[in-house]
Amino acid sequence: MKKIIKNSIVCILTVCFVATGSVVYAEKSYDADKGSWQQGKTERSEKISKELGLNEEQQAALKTHFDAKKEKLKELRTSLKSAREELKEELKKYNSDSKEIEKIITQMKKIQAKQIDYRVENFITMKQILTEEQFSKFSIHINKMKKRKKQKDERGKKS
Repeated sequence: MKKIIKNSIVCILTVCFVATGSVVYAEKSYDADKGSWQQGKTERSEKISKELGLNEEQQAALKTHFDAKKEKLKELRTSLKSAREELKEELKKYNSDSKEIEKIITQMKKIQAKQIDYRVENFITMKQILTEEQFSKFSIHINKMKKRKKQKDERGKKS
């Protein structure tokens, strides 16, 4: 009887330690991820700057450009997300209003058009700031990133 109680206590303690350890590990990695994500973003920017051979003036110009666009793009993404939710809710209704759906879709198209405009404007500005050689290197870097993302997406679909 004592052996059964002893084994039960050992099992319960083991489960408690494993559960506690998992929670502590998860908490640490979550907090670390916040900092490491931002740090990784900064490191990637610095790495790209070195690869392209950007001077301080070019770095400042790019930073100013991206900072100016950052908030507006965030607003557009938020607006598009909101419009998608509206469309989703309207489509859920049995008696959905086709005019309301068309209105939402038109709104979404306008937002997407603005996003495309910003993307094109971004490339034009990049061409103005970077030399031809730097822009060529940048384009190669972007293509590599797209390939990695595509491969990552394909691996995710196989799982």
